[in-house]
Amino acid sequence: MVPKVEGYSHCVSAACVTTATTYNNNIVECFEARLKAYILYNIKKKFEEPDSTILRKIVHQYCYQHICGGSPEWPEDIPELYNEKKQEIDEICQELIIIDIPRPVTLQSLAASPGSYIPMLATLLQKNEQENIRIATNRLDETPPRLFPLSPIPSTKWRFIDVNANALAAFSR
Repeated sequence: MVPKVEGYSHCVSAACVTTATTYNNNIVECFEARLKAYILYNIKKKFEEPDSTILRKIVHQYCYQHICGGSPEWPEDIPELYNEKKQEIDEICQELIIIDIPRPVTLQSLAASPGSYIPMLATLLQKNEQENIRIATNRLDETPPRLFPLSPIPSTKWRFIDVNANALAAFSR
């Protein structure tokens, strides 16, 4: 006979809510940084000695806005070398524009429907994995793109403790 355990359902439901919130927050908080890192990595490959400051400016003002349905503006105060590569940079952006995500991308749209942005993150991850494999198999002396998890990394380390009356009552019975 299985002993009847009572009073723990609130703990389990609180843990489920916390887990769901963690997954949603992971997408909302990391989407922009992951997309910009992917674009920056691919644009850097187009230049022999890229200036990271200028490339970050291009990624922030032009590429990210272009892909996410904002108002892209090509920076005017950059060297001509970067202007000559605009078409190649547009090709990188076009690969990502065809992915179906709600646009414009804002914190509100990300928070309202984080699952809608998983196809974009999955595509970025897939392309990064392919690049890592290419670099590893060819034994190239390049820095591979950084891989990332689509969901939060599970851990047994306490990052926070959710304290509520129901959780405390379950331990005192």
